[in-house]
Amino acid sequence: MAGQAGDWFGQTHRASAVAVEGGLQWTTVPAKPWVRGGYTRASGDRDPADDSHGTFFQLIPTVRKYSLSATYSVMNLTDTFVQLLATPRPALSVRLDLHQLALTTAADRWYFGSGATQASGTAFGYGTRPSQGATGFGTVVEGSADFRVNRHWSLNGYVGTIRGGDVVSRNFRGRTLIFGYVENVLQF
Repeated sequence: MAGQAGDWFGQTHRASAVAVEGGLQWTTVPAKPWVRGGYTRASGDRDPADDSHGTFFQLIPTVRKYSLSATYSVMNLTDTFVQLLATPRPALSVRLDLHQLALTTAADRWYFGSGATQASGTAFGYGTRPSQGATGFGTVVEGSADFRVNRHWSLNGYVGTIRGGDVVSRNFRGRTLIFGYVENVLQF
């Protein structure tokens, strides 16, 4: 549970977030499967025209912990999820997530991005789209695999799809997003 209070560009800022998670991991069986589930709710601004700001601001984003794409952030969001993690081999880990997403407040916006990433300049790191009076964001199914080649090198892959709800369909012609990547990570 987190609360925020202060000043937001001249407006009174009062926001909150709550996260509840639980799971079970079988450590004595092959692949050590871990099933997790959770619920996260971050407040949104109920009336953008008044003199108070109610959107929970994600100060230090942890995009990859909860979403492997930057299609949505934790601001003005309710996320109910189930997750399966497994390690079939010591060098290989896999993850599969299912998320049901909704905006907490229809009067606020859909926030996306990975957070403030620059010390100066005009890029803030978050963007928004209007909710257009809707709260249904959509269903996310995503999976990833990380393979450690050696101590300094790993190969990682991801594929995910979002079947958008009314918030998405009111902003875009289609409802389905498919996103994927393969990355080659070298650590020194």
